[in-house]
Amino acid sequence: MNNILLIDATDSIGHFIDDKGLSVSICDDEIKALGAAESLKPSIIILHYGIRENGTAEYIRLLTSVSKNSKIILIAPKLTDDEVMTLLIAGAQGYLQTDQLAQYINKAIKVIDEGEAWISRRLTALVLNRLRNNRLFPSPT
Repeated sequence: MNNILLIDATDSIGHFIDDKGLSVSICDDEIKALGAAESLKPSIIILHYGIRENGTAEYIRLLTSVSKNSKIILIAPKLTDDEVMTLLIAGAQGYLQTDQLAQYINKAIKVIDEGEAWISRRLTALVLNRLRNNRLFPSPT
């Protein structure tokens, strides 16, 4: 793993990351973070949902367009399954609830870096079910 870009305006994530052997860059502004993603090409981007909230899916697409090989871990409060599915479809490889940061952020970084996804078993089952039923994209309500 080369480096991590942490995008967090709340300063609530960084102190949980065990940065031994990692290069962690932190941005608290969405525009500066896009520039950092483009220039640094981090292996992992950790994105706090609060940066864009309802515009997070669009922002994930922007991040993946400027840094195609970066893997994105989304940190957010409890979202609905459909919201998480939308964010995964947009390009996130992982979702971790804010109340689970202390316990799982370092494991999520390791797993994502190894090429796996970090989502709950319930979401994995939902993805499989939607694939089986050929309806991966959530229906508008």
